[in-house]
Amino acid sequence: TCGNQPNTNGVNGCTPTGTPGPFPFTQKLNGLPLPRSPKWQTNFTLRYSHPVAEGELYALTDWSYRTTYNMFLYEAKEYKAKALVEGGLRVGYKWDNGKYEVAAFARNITNRIQVVAAIDFDNLTGIVNEPRNFGAQFRVNF
Repeated sequence: TCGNQPNTNGVNGCTPTGTPGPFPFTQKLNGLPLPRSPKWQTNFTLRYSHPVAEGELYALTDWSYRTTYNMFLYEAKEYKAKALVEGGLRVGYKWDNGKYEVAAFARNITNRIQVVAAIDFDNLTGIVNEPRNFGAQFRVNF
C-alpha cells in the first residue's frame, strides 16, 4: 500500500518504486533499508575560547550531515528524504568559574528547509525541519 491506499502506481498520491509483491497491492521488502536510516551521518563541532577579564569568551559551531533515506519501510519517490546539511552557531561569555553564562545562538544557519519525515495516512502529510532561528540565553549553575 501507499498510505492507506492500494499500490496503484501513483494514482492515489504515491509512486512506489519497489518490486511488486506476490499479492495484488503489495511490495517486496527484502533488502530494503530500515526507515529513516541514512547510509552516512556525521557531526562536527568546533569551539574556540579565550580568557577575557575574569571569564571566558567563546564561539562554537556545530554541523551535521546525513545522506538520503527512505521515510518508510517501502520505497516511493515521494517518501525519499534528500541529503541534508545543518549548522549552528553560538557565541557566549562565562564567568565566576562557569557559574554564570550569557550567550546568543542561531540554529539552521543555512536556512535550508526540506521534508524530513512524513505520515502516510490518507492525507500524506510531510514534516519539515525547523527554519533558521535566533535566540539568547542567560544561565546560572548552582
